[in-house]
Amino acid sequence: GLGIVSIYLQFNDDVSDVARPDAPLFHVHGQPRLQMPLLGLNFEIGPLSFFQANSTTCEALYETAIEWLKPNDAGLVLDVCCGVGTIGL
Repeated sequence: GLGIVSIYLQFNDDVSDVARPDAPLFHVHGQPRLQMPLLGLNFEIGPLSFFQANSTTCEALYETAIEWLKPNDAGLVLDVCCGVGTIGL
């Protein structure tokens, strides 16, 4: 098979490729949410979630950031505008 685990359809009758926020979204096949592993954590994502599609490069980037920042328990991380929250976790 093709290995397709989920299919959603979103109807958009605008002239733009960007769907309106209120555009109808229909789950037509498979799992309603996907489990995506990243750096030992599992993230549950849906059709409107922002998650890096290239998880291999994302892991390499985050590992480099952790190495440079050397975070500890006393530090504070603000994770704003990051989608599902992978950076702060």
